[in-house]
Amino acid sequence: MNTSYTTSAAVLPPSSPPPPPSSNVSAFVYNTDNGTSQEMAEAMAPRRQKPRHDKDMYTPRWVRYTGQLKQGYCQSCQPVGKWLQLKNSAYWYHMQFFHGISSVSGQPFAPPLEKRINKESELMEGLCHQCCQFVPICNTKRRNNVLWYRHAHKCHIYEKPKSKINRQQVG
Repeated sequence: MNTSYTTSAAVLPPSSPPPPPSSNVSAFVYNTDNGTSQEMAEAMAPRRQKPRHDKDMYTPRWVRYTGQLKQGYCQSCQPVGKWLQLKNSAYWYHMQFFHGISSVSGQPFAPPLEKRINKESELMEGLCHQCCQFVPICNTKRRNNVLWYRHAHKCHIYEKPKSKINRQQVG
């Protein structure tokens, strides 16, 4: 049985150029006397965001806007990345269930130990390392891994990596 597994996650080097601004940027800039035009333009400009730890593939490297409008740039989408809203969990959902990257560990979900096709349901199933059960990965018509990622999100236990932020010890 073939146990190879792929993820659509891609890692860009830390020196990667900023993502392209969206085509609707000018629609949000207003000319007013109180300077809000400049503030809005600065909020719209993509800015770097540091990862939580060295192997973090989940945290967006680029963000724009603030508050309710804040968006993260998915650098894993190829050939051109994609801006997704952070406040309504669009970015979280996209990274977890489209790319299979855990928001807890920042790493791709563990692949199935073994794969098989269930002849009755026509589902491809994978053996989970955590619960030792075969769970659906995908069906024969729609070949994506959303079913596996949903199971992995609920079942797999990951250690939360320590943050890169230097913490001073008290005492």
